[in-house]
Amino acid sequence: MSAANPVSLLVGYGPFSQLNDCAEPAQPCIFVSIPSYRDAETQWTVKDLFEKARYPDRVFVGICWQFDHEQDAHCFVEPYSRPAQVRVIDLPAAESRGANWARSQAMSLWQGEPYVLMIDAHMRFERHWDEMLLDMLQQCPSNDAVLTTFPTQYTPPDKCDRNGIKLMAFREFTAASAGAPPKLRYRSFRIKPPELPTAPVPTATVAHGFMFASARLFQAVLIDPHIYFFGDELTFATRAWTHGWDFYSPHRPVLFHLWDRTTRPRHAHDQPAGVRLLRRRSAARVAHLVGIERCTDPHALVELAQYGFGSKRSLREYECFSGVDFKNRTLAPHAMAGKFGRAPAGIVSAAEARIFIAIRSYRDEQTQWTLKNLFAAASKPHRVTVGICWQFEPSQDAHCFAEIYAYPKQVRVVGTLASQTKGGCWAHEQALALAQGEDYVLIIDSHMRFVPGWDEKLINVIVSANDPKAVLTAWLPGYMPPDTLRAPPAGRVRRIAVKKFSHQQHPSIVHLKGITVAQEQMAAVNPTPFLVANFIFTRASIVDEVPVDPHIHLYGEEITLSARLWTHGYTLYEPGETLAYHYWKPPAVNALDLY
Repeated sequence: MSAANPVSLLVGYGPFSQLNDCAEPAQPCIFVSIPSYRDAETQWTVKDLFEKARYPDRVFVGICWQFDHEQDAHCFVEPYSRPAQVRVIDLPAAESRGANWARSQAMSLWQGEPYVLMIDAHMRFERHWDEMLLDMLQQCPSNDAVLTTFPTQYTPPDKCDRNGIKLMAFREFTAASAGAPPKLRYRSFRIKPPELPTAPVPTATVAHGFMFASARLFQAVLIDPHIYFFGDELTFATRAWTHGWDFYSPHRPVLFHLWDRTTRPRHAHDQPAGVRLLRRRSAARVAHLVGIERCTDPHALVELAQYGFGSKRSLREYECFSGVDFKNRTLAPHAMAGKFGRAPAGIVSAAEARIFIAIRSYRDEQTQWTLKNLFAAASKPHRVTVGICWQFEPSQDAHCFAEIYAYPKQVRVVGTLASQTKGGCWAHEQALALAQGEDYVLIIDSHMRFVPGWDEKLINVIVSANDPKAVLTAWLPGYMPPDTLRAPPAGRVRRIAVKKFSHQQHPSIVHLKGITVAQEQMAAVNPTPFLVANFIFTRASIVDEVPVDPHIHLYGEEITLSARLWTHGYTLYEPGETLAYHYWKPPAVNALDLY
């Protein structure tokens, strides 16, 4: 039970002075950081992680062991199978200063491994977990990605819950109590087969019991030893995110966690008097850092600057992305639902952002050519994904599927018989449900054409609005199939205007129209009170906060959605340039039957 090359961590000192390669690039080493407080499961955790690794020789473990010499001999029954790969700091349990302090101690044992896995002392592993984590990290569309989640349960010794995965969300702000500020609590929810996602899922927070990333993360964002336990994940998430890191939940089970706390001693029970002070100062520090409640206690704020935010993104931008308003202590619907775009307003560049296009198609042969055109005209077609709600008659509509999709892996489809459709808004809702964490959403009709580079242009225009709740919409000029574009005259663009109110023969509330104006009268973005449903572009979080109403058949969707967006704080804008074209069906076609 003696320490193996113990290394003390000076408060405020970061051990990550440089990164070293310890293996070939194809097989990088992984450092596993473990804090253990009198936990007999630690020995079995270490045994399991080596046994289940695809490349155990490239795995190194650092443990901060806090134990009682007289009472905890049962924690050391199983010898380490690879003792040369296990580094230990031994400390009397009575000297512990909490979980986050122990994590910072364990992290000091890092010796240049390119990747770090931070876990708890009570874990089990999927076979080849090391290879799985590296593969999943490569699937994340960010160069600064963190894999993290609340793992599913295991029951000792080795019964693991493999029935799906857990995703994280925010639950609530607790009320302030005497001497304690409000706290932000989390929740998790399960995704079961066959609904498992096909790639890591964007999330807005981290779980310290399972966090995997490049060691560069912990070089830039030091573990704060002054936070006792609760709040460590919230502060680390905000700090890492403002340093430019993006969070993703694994889409397959990789690790398993023992959630039953009765199986191990707890520091708060062993040292209740000392822990009360640590908890009080820690809670005040957390609340002060993120802006929940200001603190003036110098003991709670010691060395705060060394564990502060980054400069790549702001805390306000994190709030927009996550849906958490720290000052007002409120949560947006997408925060509680656990549905997050990969990055917030203005942060993802046009070269990196992913766009999800929702299309409703009712027996429309133009759909196939719309898809062909939008991929061909995109600057970054590999970052465009399409979701289609196909409403068709199999015996009559084969001509709608003559053209093979150019990017079939980027086209998701939900189908229904045309005779069973519930209308245009219902179909758009069905298509939007196919989104999988893309950054932006474009809602269109099935008969469209696009200008070259439309994807980058759309993102650049919406970013230029400098408004995290901007929604782009437009009354598009027309085209005639196959590809005759009816562009406005040179120097002129289309704007949205009101044509007339409804009448008995037409069930819509307000008729809109397009008018042509001089382009010099238009800015890059121009506020408008009206939305046109066949062209809506905005951040993906809108789908959760202001969903399409499936109970409106078709007419009336534009005025109701305009009003709902406005009252939710969104601003509608028209771009000052033409970005797409719409097939306005001839008057002979019954507009009530097609959309």
